[in-house]
Amino acid sequence: MMRKRCLVVGGRPVRRRALATLLAQEGSETREVASASEALRLLTDFVPDAVLCDADVGAALVDVLRAARSRNPAVRIVVARDGSATPSGAGSLVDVFFDRPVNLFELRRALGIS
Repeated sequence: MMRKRCLVVGGRPVRRRALATLLAQEGSETREVASASEALRLLTDFVPDAVLCDADVGAALVDVLRAARSRNPAVRIVVARDGSATPSGAGSLVDVFFDRPVNLFELRRALGIS
């Protein structure tokens, strides 16, 4: 199985680091960033297979998702959110929305991690 490249963007630092650590333990090459601007800089050199974003990234979330899709049209995009609120303009770019707290078994399935 090919090693997945994952980008984890935003959210509380503890959650972001825990998720990045879990994905790394699953064998993924994982990068984590705190903000949309950091993600956009990283996407110039890093082409992920999956992007996991926190909806709290704000309006720039859509810019991150578009940049990830332009780098890899097959990228799997997952967004964690509170309730059913969909970030404006993000709906058509997102493959899977998860309500917090994220169920790790469902997340693994959404990313194709066995």
